[in-house]
Amino acid sequence: MYRLLNLYLVHVSRNAAQAKKRLEEKKGLLEKIEHKFITDQISQEAYDRHCTKIHPEIDTFLEETDLHRYESSNLEKAVTQCLQMAQDQSGAWVSAGYEGKQQLQRLVFPDGMLFDKKKGVVRTPRVNSLFAAIPLLARVSGENENAIHQRIA
Repeated sequence: MYRLLNLYLVHVSRNAAQAKKRLEEKKGLLEKIEHKFITDQISQEAYDRHCTKIHPEIDTFLEETDLHRYESSNLEKAVTQCLQMAQDQSGAWVSAGYEGKQQLQRLVFPDGMLFDKKKGVVRTPRVNSLFAAIPLLARVSGENENAIHQRIA
């Protein structure tokens, strides 16, 4: 699980670095255009045309850098606690009080749980990606174990 998280964080860091680089390029281009306008090298019309094109691009790159930013000084500690809780969800549920159960529910199902009265079914629009990965990893791990036992037998 740590490897998956580390791969994800490396991917996020790369995306953030690329977005930041493109942001700096666009800001530099905007400064050049402003300089040309100030020194009467381009007309007001050309300046406005370029600015209306560049400003939305800058806003987009700013949003991208905000999306890819993750800040946690205790990331490893938080991941460890989350993994421990993920390994014993039922134990955490049983030992938790009312507020603890609400927190656990919000952690596993960030968008909440919905109840369809007509069908009598509970729906979960989204599952936290950490918890969603557990069944997939367990299946892969189980397949690997079966393959090892078959080779031994």
